[in-house]
Amino acid sequence: MERLIALDTERLVLFTSVGKIIEKGREALAACIRYLEDLAGKSKEFRDQGYDIDRIVREIFGGEHKFAEMTNGQYTTENLIRSILKI
Repeated sequence: MERLIALDTERLVLFTSVGKIIEKGREALAACIRYLEDLAGKSKEFRDQGYDIDRIVREIFGGEHKFAEMTNGQYTTENLIRSILKI
């Protein structure tokens, strides 16, 4: 995402997989980076306090997202947290 933001272009328009067009692509990517950095910080704090993955998911997201069931467990908040923590 940082490489996309750094591209030497006047405009950066994003086209999402769900058909949404984001005209202010740089701003959207920067916001996404900030969100993921914040999420990583919170996740690591909880891990350092001894929380397991399930508890971290509950603390941050309130539990698993419905998307987990819809995708047969392929896209889960648990997987996101595991990826952030590199578990």
